Amino acid sequence: MHRPRPSSLTETATQSSDDITPEQAALSTSSPAHRAVEAAQIGTWEWRLATGRVEWSPQADAIFGLTPGDFSGTFEGFLSLVHPSDRPQLQAAVQTAIETHQPYHLDHRIITPDGIIRWVSCRGRAVLDSDGHVAGMAGTTEDITRRKETELALIDLQETLEQRVRERTAGLEQAVRDLQEEIGRRRQTEAALKASEQRYHALYEQNPTMYFTLTPDGTVLSVNRFGAEELGYRENELVGQSVLAVFQAADHHTVLEQLIVCSQSPGRTFDWEIQKVRKGGQRLWVKERARAITGPDGSPIILIVCEDITEQRQTQELIRNRDQQLQATMQFLHTLVQESPLPIVSLDAEARVTSWNQAATKLFGWTEEEVLGRELPYVPPGQETEADALWNHGMHHEIRGPLSLRRQRKDGKLLDLLLWPVFVEDPAGQLSTAVGLYVDQSDLRQAEDARLHSEERLRSFLNALDDLAFEFDNQGTYLNVWTRNEDILLLPKEEIVGKTLADLHGKEAGERYRHILTRVLNSGQPEAIEYSLTIHGQLRHFSAILSRIPASASTPSTVACVVRDITEQKRSAEALHLSKHHLKSIIETSPECVKLVAADGTLLQMNTAGLAMIEADDIRNVLGQCVYPIVAEPHREAFRAMNERVCRGQKESLEFEVVGLRGTRRWMETHAVPLRNPADGAMVQLAITRDITDRKQAELALRLSEERFEIAFRSSPHPVVITELATGRCIEVNDTALQLFGFQRHEAVGHTTIAIELWPKPDDRRRFVTQLLANGTLRGVEFTFQTKDRRLRHCLVSSELIELNGTRCILTVGTDVTEKKEAEAALRESEERWQRFVADAPVGLVVVDADKHILSANNAFCTLTGYSEQEVINSTYALYTHPDDLPKNLQLTEEFFSGQRDGYTYEKRYVRKSGDIIWVSIRASRLTVHGYGAPLLLAVVEDITDRKQALADRERISQDLHDNILQSLYAVGMQLEAGKLLVGKAPRKSKQHVTQAIRQLNHLVLEVRQFITDLTHRTAPTLDFCVALNQLVASCSSETRTTPALDLDPTALTAVTPAIGEQLLNIAREALSNSVRHAGATHRSVSLTKADRAIRLCVADDGRGFDPGRTRRRGNGLANMAARARTIGGQFTLDSAPDRGTSITIDVPTGDPHAC
Repeated sequence: MHRPRPSSLTETATQSSDDITPEQAALSTSSPAHRAVEAAQIGTWEWRLATGRVEWSPQADAIFGLTPGDFSGTFEGFLSLVHPSDRPQLQAAVQTAIETHQPYHLDHRIITPDGIIRWVSCRGRAVLDSDGHVAGMAGTTEDITRRKETELALIDLQETLEQRVRERTAGLEQAVRDLQEEIGRRRQTEAALKASEQRYHALYEQNPTMYFTLTPDGTVLSVNRFGAEELGYRENELVGQSVLAVFQAADHHTVLEQLIVCSQSPGRTFDWEIQKVRKGGQRLWVKERARAITGPDGSPIILIVCEDITEQRQTQELIRNRDQQLQATMQFLHTLVQESPLPIVSLDAEARVTSWNQAATKLFGWTEEEVLGRELPYVPPGQETEADALWNHGMHHEIRGPLSLRRQRKDGKLLDLLLWPVFVEDPAGQLSTAVGLYVDQSDLRQAEDARLHSEERLRSFLNALDDLAFEFDNQGTYLNVWTRNEDILLLPKEEIVGKTLADLHGKEAGERYRHILTRVLNSGQPEAIEYSLTIHGQLRHFSAILSRIPASASTPSTVACVVRDITEQKRSAEALHLSKHHLKSIIETSPECVKLVAADGTLLQMNTAGLAMIEADDIRNVLGQCVYPIVAEPHREAFRAMNERVCRGQKESLEFEVVGLRGTRRWMETHAVPLRNPADGAMVQLAITRDITDRKQAELALRLSEERFEIAFRSSPHPVVITELATGRCIEVNDTALQLFGFQRHEAVGHTTIAIELWPKPDDRRRFVTQLLANGTLRGVEFTFQTKDRRLRHCLVSSELIELNGTRCILTVGTDVTEKKEAEAALRESEERWQRFVADAPVGLVVVDADKHILSANNAFCTLTGYSEQEVINSTYALYTHPDDLPKNLQLTEEFFSGQRDGYTYEKRYVRKSGDIIWVSIRASRLTVHGYGAPLLLAVVEDITDRKQALADRERISQDLHDNILQSLYAVGMQLEAGKLLVGKAPRKSKQHVTQAIRQLNHLVLEVRQFITDLTHRTAPTLDFCVALNQLVASCSSETRTTPALDLDPTALTAVTPAIGEQLLNIAREALSNSVRHAGATHRSVSLTKADRAIRLCVADDGRGFDPGRTRRRGNGLANMAARARTIGGQFTLDSAPDRGTSITIDVPTGDPHAC
């Protein structure tokens, strides 16, 4: 399924919500148009093509059965709620609207998360920007389930009545033809006796079903040609041999036991499933149906019909595997919900916490283990009564979200929140679960802005309606008129506004309508009315629904009125009344007996043909009399029972014998249906009865010769039909075919396949006959047939041309593959849903096999790496993984596929196709896929570059504070301490130290300001390393401490970049500070030299030294120096021992790309 795209949107300039002024936004939610839509329970939506986001109103959430906030906000998310059968039509309508800039209106079905199917009326139009380009779509959605159910019920009723008229008319016409054909049938009776034997032989030999006749010990007496060929034998190779030859040795005992049990129960049918073995050794699963009959010599014979069910077995196994995959997918989706960024909390009926996701833990501070099974802990002290009242209101559905709340975190901090509560009841109407979705007030303001912005869109939605929408005040004055179809208005829209109902409909009608408005305003309950108007010279009928729009702070209550044109529905009702009159005329002239019989057997009505059948001269002689005495004694009780069942609401058919008033005996066939008597409302029998005396006599002779044919024909598990080639008339139909297509035998036999509409279109039979005549036979060709209730069934058809009694006929055997095709379609649909989910997931999803080759990657992953899907598929990690991280990643993957771990989480670097380096988080888990013997690896990839950068920035700030600010403060302290010691002894030197301290302090202030500036706008360092290092060394001297020795190699200085210089200067500052504070050194030195492909900074002293291996007190100096060395690709070396001084060396390769 693809999201529709506009035909020309190369530069779509959408108008965002930022382009709407605050004044326009303020007007949007308080307008009558918005309140009218809310009162009418119409959902509104907007789809912005530039962002792909779909925004809709809370009414739309309610219509789609969603909790506010559950909707994903995407076009695909919306389509997932649309009934699969209606999605293509909806997508086509949207695409056409985008291409033509014309609005669309479509009624379609949706499926709520609870599985409830609803009907909605969806209207939409393209929204254009200032340049006339399509910026998006906007529209409305209305729940029309009840209306649609009523319409469908009316359509079904009308179709049923029309169908009955057609059926009864066809039955009456057929009765006339049957009377003409009855004479011909009598002549054909003798020929039919011979044809029966021919049909049996043709069915047995040419039927594409395996037939065997066996003795109880398993000896094959006969096998049809298809059965022998299906197992790879010739008929003569099996006849006289043991049937055990076509079974596995392990099944021989079971087969013989089944044959013995079957032979001991003649006439009873046994079913079982077993594997047979072809001559070539191949195995196939068959379903066998067996029945024992008595042979000519009195010995038992077992007739077996075999159906190949190998494909059915394979399909069932495939469905089981797919169910397991779907279960795994649902578990995966549940995990994603648990990791939702929105806080979601659910409670049971006793207000105890039943679920608490990670986002709730982050917001409130309590973990899931601390709150599960307990009452909510976040109610501030003193607000318990208010919280209990809120809970009680929610249990009685008296509150709706969002609710403004103040709640307390675990650390005591108060939170201003918005709560969207949902209270779910069980089937008994008792509260089972309460779910709450929390957001901060900032989210409320965003939602409020979106709601305010919707008013402008709402006006456009209402003006796109095909129906009429009005707003009235309490005096019946038109305040607003909305419609797209002005042809059904008495006046143009702009002329109607300001007029009253009396102005347009007259004083009397206007006053009557105004009273209805007053009732709606006073009661607050909606009302529905119907009325008629003459518009443009035509009388049209309308249906209107009126509902109250609540008053606001500045406007009084008004009435919203939505009007629909129902003219066509009225005309349909009149046509139905006319068809009933025609039906009465047909019944009176029918050559069949049409009668009405009460539940107690009293005759209420009978036509002329019926009076003749019972030898009554006048209707008055039998009207009001009981009909039971006319029925022959052997059939009287059956007729009485049938009449009672029909009057209880069942349809019945019965053949019985009657004795006329003059003593003539006749066989009758009646078809009876229940009918409600308009006179008293009681249920009576409506029956159509025909004289079948001659047919009964012919059937009696024919039945004896067809018994053998019936056993094979009726017991076939496949639908079998024999029809005339020229006319398509059904000669014979087995029970399987009747059950499959929903016909009674009398509805099929003797009728053409076109007349009973077995073929969906007449051209289908012509195509079938053409193929058969061209090939002489058909084997496994798929055709589509139609059942009696007009459902389509797909069958694999095998047909032969045969000749019966001199007439060319078609023997057709089918295999119903409808369920198989539906199962295959369901599998395809499930696979497509999974592929759409993977393709549109917001995180990267990759499937890897045991050879570390990528089998699939979604769009998010391709965007993450910068490679196309074609470049990624069949590649390995090495394509995009940073070389330094690849060995560890491969090790984790090896451990996963070797079974040492079920999954892993790993952070590593990607090298994008553009060369950029990003950080990602990998969550790997096991994935089982049908068709792969070994499990696969499913990796969820998330970009964490920003998080890594934030951690690096925090470490850099910590280092800068420690190495720069704190060390500078320490230097100032040293100068002030030296000045203090010399105040009385050498005032001039003391002043020099104080002056130096002030100068250093001023410099420190500049450094702090520069540090603050760097935090907000990071720039590349531009310091002069040589000058800065000299100043650092000079600042480390005092009255009691000599200036450190400084040795700078000019060739080394040329290799120091600003970035390297900044880190080396901070390392030197920390090392010199440590030598003063901790080492007690008398001599210190700083040197910068150049080696072959590196520069070396060395800071040494002759202080007390220390043991690097011992545990030291907590401090960051050495760790910061090592971290700074790593950032420029350098090597940090520490050399120290007690009483031997300390040396710190930094080696920076000049060819390292990280040094820049």
